[in-house]
Amino acid sequence: GFDIFKHGLIKRRVFEGETEQDADWAVGHPVLFPNILSNPNEFRVPIDDTHTLELEYEVHPLPLDVPAPPLEEIAVYHRPLRNEDGRLDASYVRAQDMLAWVSQGPLAERHLERLGESDKGIILYRRLLKEQIRIVEDGGDPMNTFRNPAANVCIELPNESKGAAQGLKSVRKDGVVARAKVQEPLKPWVNPAPWAANGLRHYLARVQGTAAPEEAKT
Repeated sequence: GFDIFKHGLIKRRVFEGETEQDADWAVGHPVLFPNILSNPNEFRVPIDDTHTLELEYEVHPLPLDVPAPPLEEIAVYHRPLRNEDGRLDASYVRAQDMLAWVSQGPLAERHLERLGESDKGIILYRRLLKEQIRIVEDGGDPMNTFRNPAANVCIELPNESKGAAQGLKSVRKDGVVARAKVQEPLKPWVNPAPWAANGLRHYLARVQGTAAPEEAKT
C-alpha cells in the first residue's frame, strides 16, 4: 500500500501471518521526497543520465562488552554487485534490488512499460514528481523545502520499527524475519542481511581492531 503524506510517500506491507492492524501496514515507512528511503536511510543521488549513487546509512547497537571509541573516520562497506565469475549477485535482498536496477540497462525504456496493480507506488511517485516539478516551474517551493527557521526542526518520521517498539506486532519486534524464516530471536547486533553483517565486521576490524562476535559471522 502507498499513501501521500506531508514529506513524501508512506510504504506499507503485510507479511505472512500478519494483518493490516500490525505495524508494517498500520505504520509503514516513508519515502522522503525526492530521493530518501527512510528504512533505514537510503539516499539515491543522480550523477548523470546513466548513473546513480546509492548510499545507505545505518546504526547498529554493539555488544555490551565492545566499547565504541570516537570515530576518526566513517567506516564504509561497498556491497558487491557481482560474483567472482562476473555474474550479478542475487544472494541477498539488496543485491536483488541492484540486479533489478542494472538489468534494465543504462537507460530504462519506460515507453515500453505496462504498469499494473503492484506498481501503484511507482505511479504515485511519478505523479508526485511531476507535480513538484510544475510547482518549481511556477516559482514555488517543492516538498521538503524549509525557509522558515522556526520550521527547521527535527522531523519525527513514521516507521514500523517504532510501532513495534510501542507494542504493535511486527516482524521487527521479536527479531523474527518472516521472509527469511528466521525463527529464533536475534541478538541486538545481528542483522539477517549478509551485507549488514559484513558492515559490522568491517567496523569492528577497522575501527575497533577486534573480531566480530560469532553470531555476527553467520
